[in-house]
Amino acid sequence: MTQPSSNGYFFLEIPNVILHASYSIWIFIYDITRLLIMGNRKSQKRNRKLVMLAISTFFVMYMMSKYTLTPRFTFINENVYGKCVIPDLNPFDDSIKKFEWHPNKIICDDTPTLVFVNDEGFLQYNESVVRYGKYAGVTCVFSVVSRQIGNDDYVNFGPEILLKDPIRVVGDYFRVKCRDSSSNHIYDVIHYQIDAKSVQEKRHISSETDDRFSILILGVDAVSRLAAIRKLPKTYAYLRDEMGAFEFKGHMKVADNTFPNVVPMLTGKKAFSSELPLEDVGSVRFDRYPFVWYPLAEAGYATLFSEDYADINMFNLNKRGFEKQPTDHYMRPYWRGIKKADLLGTIINSALMGFEDQKLNLKKTSTLCYGNTPKHVLSLNHNKEFIRRYSQKLRFSFTWLNEISHDYVNFLELGDDDFKNFFHWINENGHFNNSFVIFLSDHGSRIDNIRNTYIGRIEERMPLLQIAVPRKLRDRYPSMMKNIQDNTKRLTTHFDFHETLLDIMNSHFDSNARIPESARGISLFSSIPESRSCAQAGVPEHYCACYGSEEISVTLPIVNKLSLFVVDQINELLSVHSDLCEKLSLKEIKHAERIELGLKANGDVEFFSFRQFFEEPEKQKGKRYLLLIETIPGNALLEATVLIDNKQQFQLLGQVSRTNKYGKQSHCVREDVLRLYCFCKIRASL
Repeated sequence: MTQPSSNGYFFLEIPNVILHASYSIWIFIYDITRLLIMGNRKSQKRNRKLVMLAISTFFVMYMMSKYTLTPRFTFINENVYGKCVIPDLNPFDDSIKKFEWHPNKIICDDTPTLVFVNDEGFLQYNESVVRYGKYAGVTCVFSVVSRQIGNDDYVNFGPEILLKDPIRVVGDYFRVKCRDSSSNHIYDVIHYQIDAKSVQEKRHISSETDDRFSILILGVDAVSRLAAIRKLPKTYAYLRDEMGAFEFKGHMKVADNTFPNVVPMLTGKKAFSSELPLEDVGSVRFDRYPFVWYPLAEAGYATLFSEDYADINMFNLNKRGFEKQPTDHYMRPYWRGIKKADLLGTIINSALMGFEDQKLNLKKTSTLCYGNTPKHVLSLNHNKEFIRRYSQKLRFSFTWLNEISHDYVNFLELGDDDFKNFFHWINENGHFNNSFVIFLSDHGSRIDNIRNTYIGRIEERMPLLQIAVPRKLRDRYPSMMKNIQDNTKRLTTHFDFHETLLDIMNSHFDSNARIPESARGISLFSSIPESRSCAQAGVPEHYCACYGSEEISVTLPIVNKLSLFVVDQINELLSVHSDLCEKLSLKEIKHAERIELGLKANGDVEFFSFRQFFEEPEKQKGKRYLLLIETIPGNALLEATVLIDNKQQFQLLGQVSRTNKYGKQSHCVREDVLRLYCFCKIRASL
């Protein structure tokens, strides 16, 4: 049984499939038309019928795709100028779970790797393979893959050199072709290495110190924080629990898709604006943009920029890319080399990926593989090689993965073990000692049915951001650590992330300067105002996911019911120590607010679909209230957020906070959570 489409098509859901099928039909029409003109009269009537059949088939395909394509409604936020109340959502809500399923595991070609680059940087045969068995007698040639001068889209294959003894290859990428003892072609693979020696011959790379730290970034396209919790549980938990990564729960995108969200990350500027050279990004060469890797290189960092799925690269899709290679190591030529070496294979893989998303595997191996390795693993290993070759040197790596998450959201889970193993490798091999390790995304999923659910349209605006701070910094800068912790619950953006990169580069870890509330970009090491609004943070109304609040009377019956519910929930927590802690009672309701998401559909859709006339986005789920109450004995001031769901049931969202000091009132219990609420009985004090 096939799984439901993640993109919402009922028939031939994948745009590439439609494109290739349409192309084939038009070729067929062209051939038949030529026969009509040149052929005899007897065949003309039959050919006319075939032409009409082809045209009708194309029309039906087009209409069905238009009808079955899920409409993407657009929203604006009415709370863009008010204090941001961070959404607290359930990543496993039923409305989301029904769109999730588990794809087949990735199965790659079992052909062994015949050559490799050894620890000294020399290309050599894989002796354990080529000396024995069916690969005995293999001879190989290699040719360097180089980026064409001034061109981001084309590569050259250098002259072929016979591989005899181990040899140093100058360049990061090279093609290896091998023949067996009968001169049959058996191997044609594009390989990578990190040619650190060539870079260090041209300029000095500085060493890490106790004040200067590397920056290692792994980005995955279109992953919200909630999607990471669902689909990447091992990775998310490893970063949080083993590396102490901070989870930014109020992180929001500032634009629609990848390019205008990554540009603020890397430049601190707003895309498509006068802040950058030429607003027409289709004609600009991005060498003119103030990317952070340029000052980092000047500061002595080795730099890497890697992005897979080259057809949709953020600086190349309908854009001109770079005149010069932007970083010391740049992986785009690797992927362009693969496409040049096997153009037909890459096109077929792209078309078949949609079928694989529906568990219709039309070939033995996965479309997510290149040879014997998953493509996302190639990118991770390339990053590891960069980190290893520049060990104990200042390194900036920005590795971005598209293919595993861009079009088909359920593929994402296929990378969980590999992502977790990547971060584990960094941690266990000592590279985390002097490095900030960052896992992030640009936005949540934008192209599937999840997006039109109530939760989905919020998480689409709230991308993943986890930052692991080197352990040696944590005790040295307690104020910075407190600021980061506080900021995990405040509105943050890609502009703030950029300011953080600059602080790392400049070793600014102890700044206590007062930041104006109106500042668009604020380093995550500084204290971000709790009262910050989307407008202040540079988040337009179309992308603001903040809740707004309205003060209501504390005398309302519903407020009293909710307050009593909060007290009951706290007493239930304390019941494990009923012999030590007093039972609490409600003394007074101090304050109450009704919290609502300001996202309202404005009647527009991002593209035409007949289904937009028959469907509407899911409405807001339940009602939220923020309460400040006082309990006795102990006069504790407690703040809680309560949800009333569609079944009129009450649910606490998050932990109840205590807003006043409790001194020694709770000395009789050891659990940190219970110390917030417990008022020790007199006999417990004796």
